[in-house]
Amino acid sequence: MNAPVQISNTLISIFSAVQIPTVENHLLTPKNSALLIAQCAERGITPSLIGGFKQWQKQGRTVRKGEKSLKIFAPRPFKKEENAGKDLETMTTAELMEIAKDTEKKKGFRYIVISVFDISQTEVLTTAETQEP
Repeated sequence: MNAPVQISNTLISIFSAVQIPTVENHLLTPKNSALLIAQCAERGITPSLIGGFKQWQKQGRTVRKGEKSLKIFAPRPFKKEENAGKDLETMTTAELMEIAKDTEKKKGFRYIVISVFDISQTEVLTTAETQEP
């Protein structure tokens, strides 16, 4: 069984000098770079350009059959809703204004794990593959 990978601040500072681009021309954060490099090292891959499955398809490439994804963290915005089940139509304007203020305070980001692939795990789509529905 694989032991969990722990990333020290020293490693993060080292990896902050390494900039790994994505298919959409963004650079990974130092922590995501460290995660990616650690996973790639276990598999004998040198990370160069990464993207999700659909991102690679938009670029005219496909992930080779049997390739395992690499995992990184991605921010996703959220808005906490606590008004489920309340009848908003029967509330007064003041109550609705209070809900609007509370809702704005409960916006933020959470991080989810997403799957990505290095360009070395992909191949160019053939014309027959691009014509399939």
